[in-house]
Amino acid sequence: IFFGAADAKSDTEKALRGLSLTNLNGRKVLVLVGPSNNRFHEIQKQASAIPNTTVIQNSNEMADVIGSADLVLGAGGITVFETCTLGKPSILVMTNDVQKIIEESARRMQYASVLGRSEDLTPETWAAFLDTKIDDKNYWREQAARARSITDGRGIYRVADVLLEQSERMLG
Repeated sequence: IFFGAADAKSDTEKALRGLSLTNLNGRKVLVLVGPSNNRFHEIQKQASAIPNTTVIQNSNEMADVIGSADLVLGAGGITVFETCTLGKPSILVMTNDVQKIIEESARRMQYASVLGRSEDLTPETWAAFLDTKIDDKNYWREQAARARSITDGRGIYRVADVLLEQSERMLG
């Protein structure tokens, strides 16, 4: 579970409450709390009530953490591209209007499950979705394959090439 550096809408807690209503069948849950999230202790306390749940604050190893996950729950921001590059199925929550384009593409291309807008979701929404999908291995396997198909993990190199080209033009 990761809802960005600050998680201004407390979606981590909402997701944890939803998980507490769901039979996780012994699955491990890892919660990442961003560096600007001032509710670390509250999240840690809430997570302690869910078996096999670990809370980490401010990890510098996002790729490793995402890579070790079977399923990623989080905001529909830039982390979506990391989950796609690593071929991980995910459940997205739209936490702001800037994420609308990701929401639309995820729904259209089905590389992630879009749960909805943060303000419209309840813990019961999380639980209802997870109860119907958590054990559907084919659903997650197909989603992971679609996620892998939309990115090749080489975007940083393309961005660097453009920046170098722009620098060379500017320098003459």
